[in-house]
Amino acid sequence: MSPLRLAIAALALAAAGCTTVVPVIPKLVACEIPPAQLQPGCAAPGAIAAGLTYGDLVGVAIADRRNLSLCAEQNRFLVQAVTACNAAIAEHNRKLDEVNAELSKRR
Repeated sequence: MSPLRLAIAALALAAAGCTTVVPVIPKLVACEIPPAQLQPGCAAPGAIAAGLTYGDLVGVAIADRRNLSLCAEQNRFLVQAVTACNAAIAEHNRKLDEVNAELSKRR
């Protein structure tokens, strides 16, 4: 082996031993919720005006029940989405704490 190649190999080994490993921090967590789920989903109760017939009152009650069901469904979806998002953020923060602890040990 030529002296030049030997010098280059020694320099490469020396440089490799002096490098600092920089941890890769993952991107911030994105909590994506479809825009349709963010629309106001809870309609106001139907108005019960004077002079309504019994049939009209039943119709208002049925509409109110349907609106409450839609509102409860949207609420369940949003609770699940926020819970999943909070779990993802907690995991992300745990990984950042590990990286910070590792970097603190090196100082």
